[in-house]
Amino acid sequence: MIIHPLNLKVMKISDTISVNPGKTALGHVDSSSSILRNPVLGAETSHHFDLVKVLFPASKSGLSEFRKYDVPLRTIFATILIVTGITILTIQSEIHSIGFAICTLCFGALLAIGMFTRPLMLGASLYYCIIGALTLRSGNVDMTIFALMFGCLIFALVGAGKYSCDTLIRQGIIRHKRNNEKKRKENMMSYKVFHHIN
Repeated sequence: MIIHPLNLKVMKISDTISVNPGKTALGHVDSSSSILRNPVLGAETSHHFDLVKVLFPASKSGLSEFRKYDVPLRTIFATILIVTGITILTIQSEIHSIGFAICTLCFGALLAIGMFTRPLMLGASLYYCIIGALTLRSGNVDMTIFALMFGCLIFALVGAGKYSCDTLIRQGIIRHKRNNEKKRKENMMSYKVFHHIN
C-alpha cells in the first residue's frame, strides 16, 4: 500500500503531549512553587500577633530576632564607640584619656567593618572592665565605661553577623579547604597516588 504524501495529515507539535515524564511539553505540570501557584486548600498560614512571644521570648527566638537586626545594632554601637573616642580625644585632659580614646576609636572602627569581632570585643570588654575598676578605685565613678563593657560583651558572644569581614574571611577559608580537598581527591585518582603510599 502506497500512501500519497499529500494525503498525510500534518501533526502540530503544540497538539502533542509528551508521555515521557523527563521531557517538558504542553501537558507538563511545573512543580516549582511561585506566587501564582501557592496551594490554597490545606495551607495553614497564621500571621497573628502573639504578645506572649514578644514579652517572654525563648532564647532561640531572641537570637533570631537579634540576627535580623545585627547590622544596624552593630553600626549603632560602633558609632557610639567612635563618637566616644573622638569626644574624649578632643577634650585632652590627660595622657590616660588619650590612650583610652585611641583604644575606643580602634574598637569602634574594627567593629564597624566586622573584622576579628569576637576576640576583639572580648578584649575590649576586658579592657573596659579593668578601666572601670580602676576608676572606681580612684573614686571617679563613670558608669558609661561599664555600659561600653557590656555592649562589647554582647558582640563578643554573638559575633558580627552575616555582613562582615569575618564572614568573608570564613567563606574564603572554607572555599580554600574545599579546593584543597578536591585537589587531593583528584590526585588520589591519578598516578600521583603512588607519592602518598607509605
